[in-house]
Amino acid sequence: MREMLRTIATIRLCILIPLLLALLASCVPDYPSTPNPDPAPLTTEVLQVQTTFGRTRVTLSYKFQRQTVVICVHGAGYSSRYFDASSAEITPGYSMLASLTNAGYAIAAPDMPGVSASDTRWPGDLINLTASAQIVHEIAQSLRSRFPRIVFLGHSAGAATVLRAAADYKDPLMVIAQGFAVTPYDPRIPNSAIEALLTQGEYIEYPSEMRRAYLLTAGADKMIQAADKLASDRVPRALFSDMLTLFRSPGLAGADRVTAPIYAQQSTGDVLYPPSLWPASSQVSTYQMIGHSFEFDYTPHAEPVRRDVVSALNRILGGP
Repeated sequence: MREMLRTIATIRLCILIPLLLALLASCVPDYPSTPNPDPAPLTTEVLQVQTTFGRTRVTLSYKFQRQTVVICVHGAGYSSRYFDASSAEITPGYSMLASLTNAGYAIAAPDMPGVSASDTRWPGDLINLTASAQIVHEIAQSLRSRFPRIVFLGHSAGAATVLRAAADYKDPLMVIAQGFAVTPYDPRIPNSAIEALLTQGEYIEYPSEMRRAYLLTAGADKMIQAADKLASDRVPRALFSDMLTLFRSPGLAGADRVTAPIYAQQSTGDVLYPPSLWPASSQVSTYQMIGHSFEFDYTPHAEPVRRDVVSALNRILGGP
């Protein structure tokens, strides 16, 4: 009789344990770290956010209604297309937008004031790093009712902007800085080239030869150059001047005052901002021979860059 009871108990356990495991698994949300091979439809909204410094165009994209939005700020000389320069002909299938939305995160990519798609009436000599940080803060405030969890991601001057915004306003739960150094560095841009840029007017456009020399990996192919051209845009002269100051005094970005976790991505191939020593509390990934433009030096180098962004988000935030 006892043997029969033991047998019945064993059978019950064999049935119950798989059911319990299946139930537990169903309670854990699925946050893929790589692009979904069969992604859900992408929803895109174009928002016009009124900030202190003019109307700012923000492209909001998402696939799933979750709580976290990543505000992605482009660098000087780019537009929001930096984060989605993909098309059938140019960098097909590769973009930060695709990586983040496939992983369940919403992405808000502003065209900062002065860039063609946003308000260009505000004087470019007033849109400096401090103003840019305030703009990002105001964009974050406009989105908070829909997305209670805010993350900042920035590239180059955009990285300096989001660091400064996080230091001044404490909006984000996490900051991701791409292609920016927090130790002094001289990129050896000829003074004559800098003077030529500063005399263009209140808004500056980088000449193609400068883009090839400082933004792209040496020998970048025509497809990468086409993507760079697609996302290129103007930069306010005041912000450009602050970026020159940051080469000498990177503390202006305020990285040491950021209380949220910082995840930094840097490259040995970046001639503008080579690898530097970040605050001890930061997490840092260093890549080999990716140019200053992370998005456009794609296969095979930049896919790990985007994958690592998603992994860091999942690790620090626990998912979208």
